[in-house]
Amino acid sequence: MKKFLHLKKETFGEYGVVSHKELWDKVKGEYKGFVFDAETTYTKAEGSENKYHFIFSTDTEDRHGQRVFQNFDLKSFKKNPVFLDSHNYYSIEKILGKIDRSKVKDGKFQGDVVFNLKNPLGLMARNMVEDGFLFATSIGTIPKEFDSNGNILKSEIIEVSAVSVPANPEALLERSVEVKAVDDIEPEAIELPTEPEIKKVEYVSQGNKKSLFQVISEMKEKDTNTLMKIASGLAIKNPHEKKRKLFSTIRDGLK
Repeated sequence: MKKFLHLKKETFGEYGVVSHKELWDKVKGEYKGFVFDAETTYTKAEGSENKYHFIFSTDTEDRHGQRVFQNFDLKSFKKNPVFLDSHNYYSIEKILGKIDRSKVKDGKFQGDVVFNLKNPLGLMARNMVEDGFLFATSIGTIPKEFDSNGNILKSEIIEVSAVSVPANPEALLERSVEVKAVDDIEPEAIELPTEPEIKKVEYVSQGNKKSLFQVISEMKEKDTNTLMKIASGLAIKNPHEKKRKLFSTIRDGLK
C-alpha cells in the first residue's frame, strides 16, 4: 500500500469525484491517507535562534469548494512529532526537526518547529527559513469522519513536511507583515518608494525590460490592491524574501 495521495488541483477531476469523501471511498484501499498543502505562516520565537511558531493549516475552503475541518487527532503524532523533508518516511536523515506544542487553536493547526541543527539537512532547512528560501509546508492525514457534503470533519495527523514546490501553488509560507486594510487607505495617501535600491531591480515581461520602480508606478492607478501587496513586500527586511514577494505580486498583477 502506498503511503499518501498528494492532493493537487487536478486530483478531483482525475478521479471523477466532487468531494473528499467520494475521493477517499475510491482510494482508501490503495492509499493510507491524504497529503494537503496548507497556507502557512510563521514567526520566530522571541529570544530563540532555532524555534519558529508555525500555523500549518486552517479550515479555509479550498478551490474545490471543500473544507478540511481542523479537528485533528494528534495523539499518535505527539509521540513522534517529526518535521520531515518532503514527506520522506524512509530515512532518518530526512528528519529536519521536531514540532513542540502542536495543537488546534482558533481553528488553526499550529506548533513550534525546532530544527535539528546536528543534521546537515536540518541546519540547511533552518537557514533556508531564516534567509527566505523556504515558503511551503504540507501535512499528511488519515480521514476519519465526513459531513453530509463530503467535507472532512475529523482526521489523524501523521506528519508535517517542508516542501519545495507545493502541489497547490497558493500554499506558500509568508512572514507576517502588518499592513492596514486596503479599504482604510486612500490611494492618494500611498507614497511610492524612490530609493535607488528598488530602481536597480529589473523586471522582464514579454521581452520588455523595465525597472521594478517603473512597473510599480504604472500600477498605481490601475490596481490599489496590488499596490498594497507590494507595500507589504517592501516592509520585509530579508532581501531574498522581499524580492520573491515583489516579483510574485507583480507577475500576478500583469496577468
